[in-house]
Amino acid sequence: MAELSFAIEGARAVPLAASPQIALDVVLRSVPARPIESVLLRCAVRIETAARAHDRAEQARLAGLFGPPEQWSRSSRSLLWAQVTCVVSGFDRSARCELLLPCSYDLAAAASAYLQRVHAGVVPISAQFSGTVFHRTEAGLQVEPIAWDRDAGFQLPVALFHAVIDQHFPDAGVLGLRRDLYQRLDRYRVARGLPSWEHAVEQLLAGSEELAP
Repeated sequence: MAELSFAIEGARAVPLAASPQIALDVVLRSVPARPIESVLLRCAVRIETAARAHDRAEQARLAGLFGPPEQWSRSSRSLLWAQVTCVVSGFDRSARCELLLPCSYDLAAAASAYLQRVHAGVVPISAQFSGTVFHRTEAGLQVEPIAWDRDAGFQLPVALFHAVIDQHFPDAGVLGLRRDLYQRLDRYRVARGLPSWEHAVEQLLAGSEELAP
């Protein structure tokens, strides 16, 4: 049986990408070494939120996602970031591939909402691997599944995520609204001759009571 092990050895921004992406550099090893024809690799990448310590400022920002800190033992959990696939070409002992993780400033997505609210240090992530291994034996081409327990962890620098987002969407954020609220806000903006959404929101906030810190 063809046994594979996996390790994540780095992460980097994908240059010239049409949308924000982070590439995880993954190393596959055949144990014991044997010729591998190819690997169809699937991977679920999760953010292990419970494995990170959060200071009070982060706890306040994360309250909308997990609730009050005293409830985090029940509500804080791993968040699915992405499910990605790639094809690894043939190798004898080891090979490298990259897994492309989409990055978003959309706060409606739980993983993005979490990463937007942490500002320093690293975030623990885990990658759970599955897929199919193609290798040759004396009997011919063999097809085997990757063992169900193959995984790897990595400490992702928070600054990398923010740098990737800022590269594509400098000084910007996104807010999802119900369609009727969006239409009301648009009518408000047009009726007052405001040139942008930012001006409309600033005018509304300026007329409201002072927000609590």
